[in-house]
Amino acid sequence: MNEKIAERLYFHNPWWQSGKISPKLALSFKRKLFTELWDKLSLDRILVLKGPRRTGKTTIIYQIIQQLLSQGVNPFNILYLSFDDIDLRIRLPEILKVWERESKQILEQEPLLYIFLDEVQFLDFWEIDAKLFYDKKYPIKFFASGSSATLIRKTTESLAGRTFEKVLLPLDFEEYLYLEGKSVGLTKKNLKQLKRRNINFLPFKNKLFLLWEKYLERGGFPHLVELEPEEQPQALKEDILDKVVYRDLVQLYGIKEPATLERMLRYLAGASSGILNLSNLSSNLKMSWESTQNYLTYLKQAYLVFTLPKYSRSSKEMARSLEKGFVIDTGIMNLFSKPEKSALWETAVARHLWQAWSKNTYFWRDRNEVDVVFEKKGELVPVEIKSGVSISKNSLRGLVSFCKKYQIPEGFVLYSGEKKTETVQGIKLKFIPCWEYLLCHPF
Repeated sequence: MNEKIAERLYFHNPWWQSGKISPKLALSFKRKLFTELWDKLSLDRILVLKGPRRTGKTTIIYQIIQQLLSQGVNPFNILYLSFDDIDLRIRLPEILKVWERESKQILEQEPLLYIFLDEVQFLDFWEIDAKLFYDKKYPIKFFASGSSATLIRKTTESLAGRTFEKVLLPLDFEEYLYLEGKSVGLTKKNLKQLKRRNINFLPFKNKLFLLWEKYLERGGFPHLVELEPEEQPQALKEDILDKVVYRDLVQLYGIKEPATLERMLRYLAGASSGILNLSNLSSNLKMSWESTQNYLTYLKQAYLVFTLPKYSRSSKEMARSLEKGFVIDTGIMNLFSKPEKSALWETAVARHLWQAWSKNTYFWRDRNEVDVVFEKKGELVPVEIKSGVSISKNSLRGLVSFCKKYQIPEGFVLYSGEKKTETVQGIKLKFIPCWEYLLCHPF
């Protein structure tokens, strides 16, 4: 048994023998989250990175490993474990005994051992084992990643107060520009100048709009960017349906009817940015209300779907009001349906704002509606999203009503037109091209 474990460890840790990591694993493009995670590596915390599959979590791990190797860390003191590999789904103490033998080191002694636990949701009791080593102050730095929001289970062996957690979603628009900008002649220098507003937007307007439409069509899963357009739908289908719906969620939750889960995801993709009525959804899918609620939770736990509650200063009203439902990426919408342009725009912006403000992101509806409302430093910021160039004042009644009701002096309109400011019924409305807001506006 130990020999088999050793063989898998050498397979997953080729730097033990070569002293380096392949650039095919540690890609040159770094997500914005990489720097923050690298900086937090010195924290006395277990680092936890969550998010949907194929967003680059494993790549970030490899990039951190590359950085550690470049700083002279002993290759044997970097242990990467992928629990997609069923042969490694065994308790950590048993794995570490093999590591001690192969590295000729004693676990309790310095130097520091970096342990990367990838797709850790498939490893039972990992929290218990990590807590044991952490609480006994072993010289170990744990970095856990996985594609489930429930990486840390609510058990008696809680890791509360011992973790630093981040979520990695598909590329935001800024990251997408850094990958795809070269295709229309946008350089990294141009993009940095645009972000800092040190350069006139006008000469780049057409290029930014072209990339914005391309981003909405293809979505932000990083590995799809290098593929030809005709190859992307099949690759996304394999990643989302075959690996997540029909494998990961089935294994994690014992789902007996994954085809029903697929139908729910397809339905939600077609209805993204709409009001989510669970009774109607359960009727359409011919499921019980309880099963519908459970399946929706599974999709949310896999970061394929998120919801926004209706904003109210009454917690009771918020609790009983229907939510808005969104899929996490516009590429999923285009895979399963032919969405309206307005739904694509709203889904993309809502996801950016939800990613930035998480639990402080809402929508609002009275007789009229505001697409997204987020709370920043205690202040409410209402945002209306329109895909058109010209916007009628009548379509902004919800935005104006919200600002008046909650005594907010200004609101935002993200659209296709020019940047400008108008005052409507005493409320200042800032009109901003959508792509400019997502690139430059400080979330």
